[in-house]
Amino acid sequence: MKNDYYVYIYLREDDTPYYVGKGCGKRAFKFSRRNIRRPPTDDKINILVSNLTEQQAFEYEKYFIAKYGRKDKGTGVLHNKTDGGEGTSGTILTEKQKILRSEKTKGRICINDGKRNRFIEKNTKIPRGWKLGVFYDEERKENIRNSQKNRWKNLSEQEKKDWVNKVNNANKDTLRKPMSDKVKNEIKKRFTNSIYITNGIDNRRIMKNDIIPLGWTKGRVTKTPRSKKTIEKQRESIKKTLAKKREKFLMEKQNEWNT
Repeated sequence: MKNDYYVYIYLREDDTPYYVGKGCGKRAFKFSRRNIRRPPTDDKINILVSNLTEQQAFEYEKYFIAKYGRKDKGTGVLHNKTDGGEGTSGTILTEKQKILRSEKTKGRICINDGKRNRFIEKNTKIPRGWKLGVFYDEERKENIRNSQKNRWKNLSEQEKKDWVNKVNNANKDTLRKPMSDKVKNEIKKRFTNSIYITNGIDNRRIMKNDIIPLGWTKGRVTKTPRSKKTIEKQRESIKKTLAKKREKFLMEKQNEWNT
Protein backbone atom coordinates (compact mmCIF):
# COMPACT_ATOMS: atom_id res chain seq x y z
CA MET A 1 0.00 0.00 0.00
CA LYS A 2 1.41 3.43 -0.99
CA ASN A 3 2.41 5.92 1.72
CA ASP A 4 2.14 9.08 -0.41
CA TYR A 5 -0.94 10.66 1.21
CA TYR A 6 -0.96 13.64 3.57
CA VAL A 7 -3.35 15.88 5.53
CA TYR A 8 -3.18 19.65 4.96
CA ILE A 9 -4.74 22.80 6.41
CA TYR A 10 -5.61 26.21 4.91
CA LEU A 11 -4.98 29.29 7.08
CA ARG A 12 -6.54 32.76 7.03
CA GLU A 13 -4.52 35.99 7.12
CA ASP A 14 -4.62 35.86 10.94
CA ASP A 15 -3.32 32.24 10.85
CA THR A 16 -6.61 30.72 12.01
CA PRO A 17 -7.53 27.53 10.11
CA TYR A 18 -10.53 27.45 7.77
CA TYR A 19 -10.23 24.13 5.91
CA VAL A 20 -8.69 20.67 6.50
CA GLY A 21 -8.23 18.21 3.65
CA LYS A 22 -6.56 14.97 2.64
CA GLY A 23 -4.64 14.48 -0.58
CA CYS A 24 -1.56 13.37 -2.47
CA GLY A 25 0.72 15.00 -5.05
CA LYS A 26 -0.15 18.69 -5.55
CA ARG A 27 -3.77 18.50 -4.39
CA ALA A 28 -3.30 20.92 -1.47
CA PHE A 29 -1.86 23.60 -3.78
CA LYS A 30 -4.51 23.48 -6.49
CA PHE A 31 -7.08 26.26 -6.76
CA SER A 32 -10.76 26.39 -5.83
CA ARG A 33 -12.83 23.25 -5.43
CA ARG A 34 -16.02 22.44 -3.49
CA ASN A 35 -16.53 26.20 -2.94
CA ILE A 36 -13.31 26.35 -0.90
CA ARG A 37 -10.68 28.80 -2.18
CA ARG A 38 -7.05 28.01 -1.38
CA PRO A 39 -4.98 30.72 0.34
CA PRO A 40 -3.42 33.29 -2.03
CA THR A 41 0.09 32.35 -0.87
CA ASP A 42 1.68 28.95 -0.25
CA ASP A 43 2.90 29.93 3.22
CA LYS A 44 -0.73 29.72 4.39
CA ILE A 45 -0.93 26.06 3.33
CA ASN A 46 0.49 23.70 5.95
CA ILE A 47 1.02 19.95 5.63
CA LEU A 48 0.00 18.60 9.05
CA VAL A 49 0.96 14.93 8.59
CA SER A 50 2.61 13.22 5.60
CA ASN A 51 3.88 9.80 4.46
CA LEU A 52 0.50 8.16 5.15
CA THR A 53 -1.58 5.42 3.60
CA GLU A 54 -5.00 6.57 2.38
CA GLN A 55 -6.76 4.98 5.36
CA GLN A 56 -4.38 6.71 7.80
CA ALA A 57 -4.98 10.02 5.99
CA PHE A 58 -8.75 9.56 6.41
CA GLU A 59 -8.31 9.02 10.15
CA TYR A 60 -6.06 12.07 10.59
CA GLU A 61 -8.46 14.18 8.52
CA LYS A 62 -11.35 13.22 10.82
CA TYR A 63 -9.20 13.96 13.89
CA PHE A 64 -8.23 17.50 12.80
CA ILE A 65 -11.76 18.39 11.65
CA ALA A 66 -13.07 17.30 15.04
CA LYS A 67 -10.27 19.25 16.75
CA TYR A 68 -10.94 22.60 15.02
CA GLY A 69 -14.71 22.10 14.57
CA ARG A 70 -17.12 23.02 11.78
CA LYS A 71 -18.85 26.38 11.29
CA ASP A 72 -22.05 24.85 9.88
CA LYS A 73 -22.43 22.75 13.02
CA GLY A 74 -21.49 25.59 15.33
CA THR A 75 -18.60 23.59 16.77
CA GLY A 76 -15.61 25.52 15.36
CA VAL A 77 -13.98 27.56 12.61
CA LEU A 78 -13.68 25.25 9.58
CA HIS A 79 -15.70 25.51 6.35
CA ASN A 80 -15.63 21.71 5.89
CA LYS A 81 -19.08 20.32 5.07
CA THR A 82 -18.34 16.74 6.23
CA ASP A 83 -16.68 15.10 9.23
CA GLY A 84 -13.85 13.84 6.99
CA GLY A 85 -12.77 10.31 6.20
CA GLU A 86 -14.19 8.16 3.42
CA GLY A 87 -17.56 9.18 2.05
CA THR A 88 -19.67 12.18 3.12
CA SER A 89 -20.35 11.44 6.80
CA GLY A 90 -21.73 14.38 8.75
CA THR A 91 -22.86 16.35 5.67
CA ILE A 92 -25.67 18.81 6.39
CA LEU A 93 -27.92 19.30 3.36
CA THR A 94 -30.51 22.02 2.94
CA GLU A 95 -34.03 21.06 1.82
CA LYS A 96 -33.25 22.51 -1.63
CA GLN A 97 -30.06 20.40 -1.90
CA LYS A 98 -31.97 17.28 -0.86
CA ILE A 99 -34.62 17.87 -3.55
CA LEU A 100 -32.00 18.58 -6.23
CA ARG A 101 -30.00 15.46 -5.31
CA SER A 102 -33.16 13.35 -5.32
CA GLU A 103 -34.26 14.63 -8.74
CA LYS A 104 -30.76 14.14 -10.16
CA THR A 105 -30.52 10.45 -9.16
CA LYS A 106 -34.17 9.46 -9.64
CA GLY A 107 -34.71 7.13 -12.55
CA ARG A 108 -30.99 6.49 -13.10
CA ILE A 109 -28.78 3.42 -12.59
CA CYS A 110 -25.02 3.04 -12.24
CA ILE A 111 -23.02 0.91 -14.70
CA ASN A 112 -19.29 0.16 -14.93
CA ASP A 113 -16.78 -1.29 -17.40
CA GLY A 114 -14.41 -2.66 -14.74
CA LYS A 115 -12.47 0.62 -14.61
CA ARG A 116 -14.93 3.48 -14.22
CA ASN A 117 -18.59 4.20 -13.38
CA ARG A 118 -21.34 5.91 -15.34
CA PHE A 119 -24.98 6.83 -14.69
CA ILE A 120 -27.60 6.17 -17.35
CA GLU A 121 -31.40 6.34 -17.50
CA LYS A 122 -33.15 3.19 -16.24
CA ASN A 123 -34.78 2.36 -19.58
CA THR A 124 -31.58 2.90 -21.58
CA LYS A 125 -29.86 -0.16 -23.07
CA ILE A 126 -26.58 -0.99 -21.28
CA PRO A 127 -23.70 -0.56 -23.80
CA ARG A 128 -21.54 -3.54 -24.79
CA GLY A 129 -18.63 -4.03 -22.39
CA TRP A 130 -20.51 -2.40 -19.49
CA LYS A 131 -22.47 -4.05 -16.69
CA LEU A 132 -24.86 -3.05 -13.94
CA GLY A 133 -23.38 -1.96 -10.59
CA VAL A 134 -20.72 0.27 -9.03
CA PHE A 135 -17.02 -0.44 -9.62
CA TYR A 136 -14.56 -0.20 -6.70
CA ASP A 137 -10.82 -0.78 -7.06
CA GLU A 138 -9.08 -3.14 -4.61
CA GLU A 139 -7.73 -0.32 -2.44
CA ARG A 140 -11.20 1.20 -2.06
CA LYS A 141 -12.69 -2.21 -1.24
CA GLU A 142 -10.02 -2.76 1.43
CA ASN A 143 -10.74 0.69 2.91
CA ILE A 144 -14.47 -0.05 3.06
CA ARG A 145 -13.85 -3.46 4.66
CA ASN A 146 -11.56 -1.94 7.31
CA SER A 147 -14.03 0.87 7.95
CA GLN A 148 -16.90 -1.59 8.47
CA LYS A 149 -14.78 -3.84 10.72
CA ASN A 150 -13.76 -0.90 12.92
CA ARG A 151 -17.36 0.33 13.07
CA TRP A 152 -18.58 -3.14 14.13
CA LYS A 153 -15.89 -3.42 16.82
CA ASN A 154 -17.00 -0.14 18.41
CA LEU A 155 -20.66 -1.21 18.69
CA SER A 156 -22.01 -2.48 22.01
CA GLU A 157 -23.52 -5.98 22.22
CA GLN A 158 -27.04 -4.51 22.27
CA GLU A 159 -26.31 -2.35 19.20
CA LYS A 160 -25.01 -5.43 17.38
CA LYS A 161 -28.20 -7.37 18.21
CA ASP A 162 -30.38 -4.43 17.08
CA TRP A 163 -28.44 -4.21 13.81
CA VAL A 164 -28.80 -7.96 13.10
CA ASN A 165 -32.55 -7.80 13.82
CA LYS A 166 -32.93 -4.76 11.58
CA VAL A 167 -31.20 -6.54 8.67
CA ASN A 168 -33.16 -9.77 9.20
CA ASN A 169 -36.51 -7.96 9.24
CA ALA A 170 -35.72 -5.38 6.53
CA ASN A 171 -37.61 -7.08 3.67
CA LYS A 172 -40.14 -9.17 5.59
CA ASP A 173 -43.13 -6.98 4.74
CA THR A 174 -41.90 -5.91 1.30
CA LEU A 175 -44.36 -6.76 -1.47
CA ARG A 176 -42.48 -8.52 -4.23
CA LYS A 177 -43.33 -8.01 -7.89
CA PRO A 178 -45.16 -11.14 -9.15
CA MET A 179 -43.46 -13.19 -11.90
CA SER A 180 -44.94 -13.04 -15.36
CA ASP A 181 -46.13 -16.25 -17.03
CA LYS A 182 -43.30 -15.91 -19.56
CA VAL A 183 -40.64 -15.92 -16.80
CA LYS A 184 -42.34 -18.83 -15.02
CA ASN A 185 -42.37 -20.88 -18.23
CA GLU A 186 -38.68 -20.13 -18.90
CA ILE A 187 -37.74 -21.31 -15.40
CA LYS A 188 -39.94 -24.39 -15.78
CA LYS A 189 -38.29 -25.31 -19.11
CA ARG A 190 -34.83 -24.87 -17.59
CA PHE A 191 -35.47 -27.25 -14.69
CA THR A 192 -38.01 -29.76 -16.02
CA ASN A 193 -36.46 -33.04 -17.20
CA SER A 194 -32.95 -31.88 -16.23
CA ILE A 195 -30.51 -33.06 -13.56
CA TYR A 196 -27.45 -31.72 -11.78
CA ILE A 197 -24.04 -33.28 -12.46
CA THR A 198 -20.71 -32.51 -10.79
CA ASN A 199 -17.00 -33.25 -11.08
CA GLY A 200 -16.42 -32.57 -7.38
CA ILE A 201 -15.69 -28.86 -7.91
CA ASP A 202 -18.17 -27.45 -10.45
CA ASN A 203 -21.88 -28.14 -11.02
CA ARG A 204 -23.77 -28.34 -14.31
CA ARG A 205 -27.33 -29.09 -15.43
CA ILE A 206 -27.99 -31.45 -18.31
CA MET A 207 -31.13 -33.06 -19.72
CA LYS A 208 -32.09 -36.39 -18.12
CA ASN A 209 -31.59 -38.32 -21.34
CA ASP A 210 -28.13 -36.84 -22.06
CA ILE A 211 -25.03 -39.00 -21.47
CA ILE A 212 -23.10 -37.97 -18.34
CA PRO A 213 -19.56 -36.98 -19.46
CA LEU A 214 -16.52 -38.93 -18.22
CA GLY A 215 -15.29 -37.59 -14.88
CA TRP A 216 -18.74 -36.30 -13.90
CA THR A 217 -21.47 -37.90 -11.79
CA LYS A 218 -25.08 -37.21 -10.86
CA GLY A 219 -25.55 -34.76 -7.97
CA ARG A 220 -24.00 -31.46 -6.97
CA VAL A 221 -21.62 -29.93 -4.45
CA THR A 222 -22.47 -26.91 -2.33
CA LYS A 223 -20.97 -23.76 -3.81
CA THR A 224 -20.61 -22.04 -0.42
CA PRO A 225 -19.85 -24.78 2.12
CA ARG A 226 -19.53 -23.90 5.78
CA SER A 227 -15.93 -24.99 6.23
CA LYS A 228 -12.87 -26.42 4.45
CA LYS A 229 -13.62 -29.73 6.15
CA THR A 230 -17.01 -29.81 4.41
CA ILE A 231 -15.38 -29.11 1.04
CA GLU A 232 -12.90 -31.96 1.46
CA LYS A 233 -15.66 -34.31 2.63
CA GLN A 234 -17.74 -33.54 -0.47
CA ARG A 235 -14.78 -33.97 -2.82
CA GLU A 236 -13.78 -37.31 -1.24
CA SER A 237 -17.36 -38.55 -1.63
CA ILE A 238 -17.40 -37.56 -5.32
CA LYS A 239 -13.99 -39.19 -5.90
CA LYS A 240 -15.22 -42.49 -4.41
CA THR A 241 -18.36 -42.41 -6.56
CA LEU A 242 -16.35 -41.72 -9.72
CA ALA A 243 -13.82 -44.46 -8.84
CA LYS A 244 -16.65 -47.01 -8.44
CA LYS A 245 -18.17 -46.00 -11.78
CA ARG A 246 -14.79 -46.22 -13.49
CA GLU A 247 -14.17 -49.67 -12.02
CA LYS A 248 -17.61 -50.86 -13.10
CA PHE A 249 -17.06 -49.48 -16.61
CA LEU A 250 -13.66 -51.23 -16.92
CA MET A 251 -15.11 -54.54 -15.69
CA GLU A 252 -17.89 -54.36 -18.28
CA LYS A 253 -15.37 -53.63 -21.02
CA GLN A 254 -13.13 -56.48 -19.81
CA ASN A 255 -16.07 -58.91 -19.98
CA GLU A 256 -16.82 -57.73 -23.53
CA TRP A 257 -13.23 -58.32 -24.57
CA ASN A 258 -13.15 -61.78 -22.97
CA THR A 259 -16.27 -62.84 -24.85
